[in-house]
Amino acid sequence: MKRYICLVTLFLLLSCKTNDYVYRDKDMEMSALSGVVLNEEGLPVDGAKVTLNKTMESFSDINGKFLFNTMLLGNNTVEVRKKDFTVYTANIKYTIKDKYGFYIKAKILSLNGLLKNAYEYLFEKKYSDVERVLGEIEKINNENDAYLFLNAVFLYTTNKYVESVDILEKLREKDRMNIYYSLTLIKLYNNLKWYRKSAELNEFIYSYKTTDDVNYLRDAALLYKDKLNDEANYIRIMKEIDRITNDK
Repeated sequence: MKRYICLVTLFLLLSCKTNDYVYRDKDMEMSALSGVVLNEEGLPVDGAKVTLNKTMESFSDINGKFLFNTMLLGNNTVEVRKKDFTVYTANIKYTIKDKYGFYIKAKILSLNGLLKNAYEYLFEKKYSDVERVLGEIEKINNENDAYLFLNAVFLYTTNKYVESVDILEKLREKDRMNIYYSLTLIKLYNNLKWYRKSAELNEFIYSYKTTDDVNYLRDAALLYKDKLNDEANYIRIMKEIDRITNDK
């Protein structure tokens, strides 16, 4: 009998993609399949859509729990989805010898949690891990601004300046007042020796009161003078700096 139980358990584990979270429970005799949906912190996720064999649907409640009263004999597929979360899938073999129902702990990762992980990997210079997590986020929502900015920063960090600029300029079209987009672009423009764009963006940051730091004007003035040989714009900005300083 013990040998039989071990064989059944082993077969079930091998048939599940996320085998740590699928097991039989003798207390689940009233249902064929039940479970709970959890996030990366182990907290319940409500409103997740749970699909059994692509035909039956259930939704996790406020405690993350869901329930199916029937399962097909043979192979069964379970899929858990929610917007801005990764997708959970599992395969379960159900036979007439299975007296008890199956219980699933479906772990799905949130977009915000993945972003946090990616930034930590980026800080630690674990670039392969950053790339892996970015790939996971792309499957969830590849139009999310936070994801796009992170991708741009990653490209900048790995010296892919032009690709990074392309993403950031599109983001800035949607939110011109975002200081983080502008500051990152200034660094990229300088690295690419696109000094006029850098000077103009430094002026923009100050003129639109994104900050009251006059050093942005000084940086623009120096770029006009030292990198662009543009004496007229250099003099214009220095006069503006003098006026601002005197007014204070």
